[in-house]
Amino acid sequence: MEAQATAIIAKLEAQVTVLDGRINARLAELKDGADGEEGEKGEKGAQGPPGEKGDPGSPGEPGAAGADGSSGPAGEPGPRGEAGPRGEAGATGEPGPRGEAGATGEPGPRGEAGAAGVAGEPGSIGATGERGERGERGERGERGEPGEKGNSGDAGEKGERGEQGLKGDQGDRGSPGSDGEPGAPGVVGPHGERGERGEKGDRGDVGAPGSIREAKSFSREGIHYGGDVVVHKGSTYQAKRDTAKEPPHEDWTCLASAGKDARMPLVRGTYDETEHYQFMNIVALGGSGFIARTDNPGPCPGDGWQLIASAGKPGKPGPKGDRGEVGSQGPPGRPGAFLVGWKVDRASYTVTPIMSDGSPVEALQLRPLFEQYDGER
Repeated sequence: MEAQATAIIAKLEAQVTVLDGRINARLAELKDGADGEEGEKGEKGAQGPPGEKGDPGSPGEPGAAGADGSSGPAGEPGPRGEAGPRGEAGATGEPGPRGEAGATGEPGPRGEAGAAGVAGEPGSIGATGERGERGERGERGERGEPGEKGNSGDAGEKGERGEQGLKGDQGDRGSPGSDGEPGAPGVVGPHGERGERGEKGDRGDVGAPGSIREAKSFSREGIHYGGDVVVHKGSTYQAKRDTAKEPPHEDWTCLASAGKDARMPLVRGTYDETEHYQFMNIVALGGSGFIARTDNPGPCPGDGWQLIASAGKPGKPGPKGDRGEVGSQGPPGRPGAFLVGWKVDRASYTVTPIMSDGSPVEALQLRPLFEQYDGER
């Protein structure tokens, strides 16, 4: 990266030098010529963006309230119902005769009270008749002298009460008057005038082009100043401030970190619990393959291992075929052979049966069994 950056910067500096020379030569050749003829009037440019919105005008005075509508005519009162006839008044009982006044003497024993007269049955309430005109009030008469108190006479019989008159029908209610006409709406005040558009500010000057400092190797001797770019142990750093500290440090900002080589899978053969395994190591165990998830993955199989290839299992037996026809009886066979011994080959971990008739028999391969036992142990 340092070499590429240096080459690019050198190439750019060379191009800038060439361009500066061409520009200076061109400027030297330029001279002010005579004014040309006035060109044709160009087409009208596109309309500029709208100006800023002016301040809102003051609100107008509220409109005058409309006149109240005239009230509708009042309904005519309904006719009064007729009064029922007045019932007849009951007969008034005749007053008893006034007793003669006795001579004043010694008070004698009190006589027995006379029997009370039988009260007559009350008459039914008569209908209410029309009210007559009120007569003139008569003159008050002179008060007479009090007479002597006579004996209580027998109470006269009470007359029957007249029947109550029927209530007159209620008059019809007058119809309500019509609504008055609504008043005229108030007048809306005029809007304020729109403010003038402000002038557009001048555009600022173009700043000077930026530059990056040339990267150099970090040196433990001396001081590196703020903004310096250094390369140290494969990484690139830029100083935040004047410092003599070695990166990485809080005085430095890492611009590009050094890369690391990727770890590749490594086949380690049959798993051995005494061996030390690392991340991405592959082992075989019981006919299956496992790969380590981390460094020091622990016993296999386990959480530190991932199964990548499983041992095959016997397939399901096929359907049973039809029974064949019985064949013809063959000639009598030779006596059957029997096992008489074993031939052991320790170098190849094989054992071969020895038959009585010397017929060849396939050897038993025992090495996979010992490897499986060793792995499971």
